[in-house]
Amino acid sequence: MSACSGGGSSSTGTTTITTYPFGVEDSVVETDTNEDGYWDVRETTSHTLNGALQVVEITTTTEYDDNGDGLTDRREVVTNSYDPETLSSSTAAATRVVDGLGLLVGVVTESYGYDDVTGQVALYAEEGRDDTYRYDADGNHLSTTCLHWFDDDHDGSVDNHATLEQISSYDASGNILVSTSIEEHDTDADGVSDYEREQRVTYVYDAEGSPLSQSVYYRYDDDGDAGSLEPEIQEAVISYDYVYTDGVITQLMLSLVAEGEEEVAITLQSVYDDEGMLVAQSYQPVSDDESTVVREFSAQYAYDEAGRMTSCIMEEKIRLADSASWQHVRQYGYLWGYDSDGLLTTETAWTRVESPEGSVPLESYSYSTETFEYENGRPIRICLDEYTDADLDGELDYISLRTESTYSYHLWFLSSRVVTNSYDDDGDGTFDRVLEAERRDYLYEGNLLVEGTITTEDQEEAFYLDYDNQQRLLGYRYTNDEDGDSVVDTDMTLALDYSVAGVVTGVFEKNDGALATGLLEVGLVDNVDLQGTDLFSVGEVDVDYPISQPVWDGPRFDVDTRSYSLIFPNPKVLSLLDDGIVLDGLLPH
Repeated sequence: MSACSGGGSSSTGTTTITTYPFGVEDSVVETDTNEDGYWDVRETTSHTLNGALQVVEITTTTEYDDNGDGLTDRREVVTNSYDPETLSSSTAAATRVVDGLGLLVGVVTESYGYDDVTGQVALYAEEGRDDTYRYDADGNHLSTTCLHWFDDDHDGSVDNHATLEQISSYDASGNILVSTSIEEHDTDADGVSDYEREQRVTYVYDAEGSPLSQSVYYRYDDDGDAGSLEPEIQEAVISYDYVYTDGVITQLMLSLVAEGEEEVAITLQSVYDDEGMLVAQSYQPVSDDESTVVREFSAQYAYDEAGRMTSCIMEEKIRLADSASWQHVRQYGYLWGYDSDGLLTTETAWTRVESPEGSVPLESYSYSTETFEYENGRPIRICLDEYTDADLDGELDYISLRTESTYSYHLWFLSSRVVTNSYDDDGDGTFDRVLEAERRDYLYEGNLLVEGTITTEDQEEAFYLDYDNQQRLLGYRYTNDEDGDSVVDTDMTLALDYSVAGVVTGVFEKNDGALATGLLEVGLVDNVDLQGTDLFSVGEVDVDYPISQPVWDGPRFDVDTRSYSLIFPNPKVLSLLDDGIVLDGLLPH
């Protein structure tokens, strides 16, 4: 069978396909990128079959004609070998190792090529990852070693690999003292490191356990001379100084010195009320703009009698050093209300950006209110109204978007969630369009989730779960019609193996032409309970209430980006767990 197709203005192509009765296709694809009448790239795919007409080898040859004379100048050949006895229903060998105390000491993940037509798995893994964990006598984690390897030519041998080792030590109080990361790359698998980098971070604490300093050092070897590292370089030092009042930190002085950069100094002030609740914070970093710009940050907090936060207002202000007026003011505000049972009933949020001396004093203004309704302590309706200030005069003109979510339950588990969006397109105070944005439905057998669908305007996702007689998850299938044409674009299956003791020992996944085994790359299972008892959770619709007071656990220095962050705790601690299926918790019991 032959098929010809013309490209756009820049290329043309010809494809020749030979189809066998059992579905395997050999193909030759020629592409003429410059339309000179000669192919520039030709890709030939051929299959080798055994006597039972099973694929045992697939070879892809890519030829390049660099000078347009119709002759091959370069050729690349990739061959995949397949074991006809290893089909997609097979499960992986044990990929998880635990010690006598049940501590995880090893995880192995491998990825194999997979033939969609024949259902056969490649004989050799294309890549793999081996993780090893070490602990001290008390069970404290000491180190993690990760080996990531690749078999580029699919012959069963490692062609290149990278190793990352993380080593930590602690004091008697459990504070980390030294953290060392060693990264090594052997790009040609000759046993000699081609690149190596070592990073060491040391920590010092005061008598109260607060950090006094954090120093970052690194050294590297990038010339492939068998691991001869260059002398250690101090990359950054963060120093802390504290003022304690009645046992709490009311002032923090921070100094950051990064390699090749000027010192950055910050002072953080904290104010507490008579009950010990944090009510205000402020800090003013020294600018990196040659001190021509002054920045100030502040936050105020308020609480009810039960200690729940009822408001948080944060401001960031910027002005020129020689001016007394603020050129730029950004304000974030949150208000929370509760019912007599302590359940969250309202949240108001806004953001204002002002330029007091600019031609447009109010640059932007966003404002929203969210209300929560409950039945038996569970949310049954949540309504979010987003307002618009059309003329930026500081007055809210109309509700531009209303997002309404309604919930129903099976026993105590979520059985459906419907999200409806209402739009006021012309600002006349009435909604012009009402659309169902998303619908989630979940089906249970007894207390076990067995099926779920997530439908939007453009796509439909579905998943199906199987269990054994002990209610352990055995299999999982996920499908996705990504463009709403009633054709499945993604089809993933996953199977789990258990040991006699009920511990997960193997995970096998088939996903769009590739297989992965192990516990690290298993599609939607982001976090597998490594005790192997329960893997999935669904139906939990919860509202996290504001914390009694914000927790600030110190500045952070990112070595990779060579930047620091000293930020107030995020006041928006409310997050409805309404994403439907949560794949990292417990099975509903």
